[in-house]
Amino acid sequence: MKRIAGFIGLMAIAGLSGCATEGFVHSQVDPLAERLGTLEKKVNALEAKPAGLSDAERMAISQADAKAQKALDAVGKLTADADRAEAAAKRAEAAAMEAKKEEKKSEKLFNLEQKK
Repeated sequence: MKRIAGFIGLMAIAGLSGCATEGFVHSQVDPLAERLGTLEKKVNALEAKPAGLSDAERMAISQADAKAQKALDAVGKLTADADRAEAAAKRAEAAAMEAKKEEKKSEKLFNLEQKK
């Protein structure tokens, strides 16, 4: 008898608790799914952009980077030109020293010729 009463009690509890229908579940879950989808889109958009920078700021950074690269290239060329100019100056100085030596030799020869 106790078993029968327990079984009837369990059936009554199960009957009163009820089950959620598919429509009820969809009505509760769909708004949440939409909100989650919106939040995911916002998160993806934020992750794609650097923190706090607008498109105009990113464009300005890109242009500044290009200008900086051009400046570095120009400095490299100027450095190479300066190195070539310095080498040419050294060669000219060496040639001037050689010309002075030749001048002294010529002067000595001239003086020797004058003594004769």
